[in-house]
Amino acid sequence: MAQLPVSALAVDEQGGARLLRVQSTDLSAGGMRLRSTDLLELGQVVRVSFQAGDPPEVIKLDARVVYAEQRPDGDGVYGLEFPELDMASEHKLVRAVFAQERANAGHQGQVRMTISESVACTTPQGVELTAYATAISASDLCLVCRHPFAAGDRVRVSMRADQLGVDLDAWASVAESGPHRSGGRACTLVFDDLDRVARAALLRIVMESERRRLADG
Repeated sequence: MAQLPVSALAVDEQGGARLLRVQSTDLSAGGMRLRSTDLLELGQVVRVSFQAGDPPEVIKLDARVVYAEQRPDGDGVYGLEFPELDMASEHKLVRAVFAQERANAGHQGQVRMTISESVACTTPQGVELTAYATAISASDLCLVCRHPFAAGDRVRVSMRADQLGVDLDAWASVAESGPHRSGGRACTLVFDDLDRVARAALLRIVMESERRRLADG
């Protein structure tokens, strides 16, 4: 998840607002985690405003507290869920998250998480195939299989990896396909329109993995 400065206001039912002292935030396409010395309750509406991306874009959202934890030092850690966004706003937010994460990390390119997990594949004709995934991002999946997939082919991919927090069931299109040293095919599949929850979950998982990798040096 991306980290960036943010301003936050707690909004009451009458529309009144008070400024929150926010110390740090993690941002994903589906929500935000913040740490504050102010006390917030579940269901509280929080109006957040931040700049992200290159060039910077101002993003303002009303979120709702869905998680609250009090730390021993007296601070509270809160999970905020964003409302259902229109497609344009959601794409803007996803772009901002990726752009900010790249800026924080100091590198360019799409962030992928290396994995080794079994994947169930189904063709539009109903043929079921097995494969294993080698990397995943919020927009694509790299896998190796025996089936001679070609660029442009469509396939339904299903993968559940509890230890990674991945539960995926989506249609995708083959963007690249080439020979693999195992004798099979190495393919890159670009997801079709993932639903908001699945896309946000993948983004959180991949960004957290990237942050750990960078921290380990």
